[in-house]
Amino acid sequence: LATKVSHLVMKINSYFRSPVDILYVYGGGTVYTDATITAAVSAAGSTYTSIKLAPGTWTISNSITIPANIYIDISMATLSIPASGNSVTINGLMDNTLNQKFSGAGLVTFGKGCIKEIYPQWWGAIGDGVTNSTSAFNGAMAALNFFDGGQLYIPQGVYLLDSFTIVSRAKQIIGEAVGAITLTTGVQLKCNSTTTDFITIKGVSHVIKNIYFNGNNLATNTVRYTNNVTDVTMENVTIDGCVNGGTNLNLVPITPNAQVSELMFIKVVLGGRSGGIGIVNLRTGSDQFVVNTFYDLKFAGDGADYNIVMGEGAAAFYNLFFGTLSCTINDIYINSISAVLYIFSGRSECTIDSIYLN
Repeated sequence: LATKVSHLVMKINSYFRSPVDILYVYGGGTVYTDATITAAVSAAGSTYTSIKLAPGTWTISNSITIPANIYIDISMATLSIPASGNSVTINGLMDNTLNQKFSGAGLVTFGKGCIKEIYPQWWGAIGDGVTNSTSAFNGAMAALNFFDGGQLYIPQGVYLLDSFTIVSRAKQIIGEAVGAITLTTGVQLKCNSTTTDFITIKGVSHVIKNIYFNGNNLATNTVRYTNNVTDVTMENVTIDGCVNGGTNLNLVPITPNAQVSELMFIKVVLGGRSGGIGIVNLRTGSDQFVVNTFYDLKFAGDGADYNIVMGEGAAAFYNLFFGTLSCTINDIYINSISAVLYIFSGRSECTIDSIYLN
């Protein structure tokens, strides 16, 4: 045990002693390329070492790997990986400052245990409500797909995206928790251009928390679950802003009767859009839409014709709430004889017919 502790102390001391400025030691003070990084890695061998990249843009024209024995500080530098066929693999520890660390079409991957979460800021995302952060979020998602059980952590801000797709399996998309999510607090992903599906969810076993998805009157579907999506949890999420005739939360698979199952929604708010026409807040429709549960689902705001349009499948609702202005036609419209709807508690303040069976 004493030997293991001694080795651990040596490792920590090696990691966090003054880092080597590799630009001057291995790059002659001028070579901001992968060749300088590769030379530093080669010189380190298996020794635990800390290296630092000087401020500026480092061009990565060949794939490189940072081994587990090297701590890399990219807090003042950006690795530009212009070619999609090239990659940067980081298996050692890395600083977690929120500067832009990566750019270009190349892939960045992280070894198990080297970081706790991935930030879209590392690819240049800016939550100022003005900057288009689509490429930054796509870069972060690409890295997350190779990061088993990884987490994409989004600091507070309003991020403009053309669209965004959550894929693969066991991903956590977590917004910074600041209490109530509003137009000006928390994390908002806001649609920036006309699109059919603003947020697309694929795969299995995801967790999505503390985010406001805003279709911004540009998306036909603000959030769309596609084929064979299972075991996905949404918690403390607000979804609204689809176009006239659109749907805020669309759970109808693209392929008829594909599986959409074992979904859980906790403290989700669905709102129409002020002045909206023909909007549906929640739409389902698949005979494989089963074992889906909603806790504390709230319909708020105005502009929706229907709050729930349910086709085939089954869902259970606990503590369902319809606000006074939440829809103009029906709270719940059931248009299939094979639909199974369980409501264990709820309240409606609407003055229209609450449930319509077609």
